[in-house]
Amino acid sequence: MVDRRHPGLREAVRVRDIATPLTQVRYTGNLDGTVLGWQPFVEGGETLEELVKKYGPGLPGLEGFYMSGVWATTGGLIRAAAAGRHVMQFVCRDDGREFRAEVDENAPPPTHRLIPVGPRSGPRPKART
Repeated sequence: MVDRRHPGLREAVRVRDIATPLTQVRYTGNLDGTVLGWQPFVEGGETLEELVKKYGPGLPGLEGFYMSGVWATTGGLIRAAAAGRHVMQFVCRDDGREFRAEVDENAPPPTHRLIPVGPRSGPRPKART
């Protein structure tokens, strides 16, 4: 679908990785989420946020790579969603395009689907150290 609006995008993507909340639980052992991103898990966890503040959501020397999401900033879901918009502003800047945010008034209202995972069984997993 995106390729129709931006021809060539499919061929330009070299790696695609999709993660879900369960992926985060598996990698971090953090079952209930965190508003502090990596900070509680690694020494110097503030480093990533300081780099984003200094250089933007990209990494020096790695062209076309942008970091976004709850693990690239602190503040939980709202900050993670805002980070996506922030990254797009940098993408537009780097591509020489004007950033525009608009609401499609003709689009259907958003929907969501809840998938219950059931009660916890046994002790809660401990965060990895």
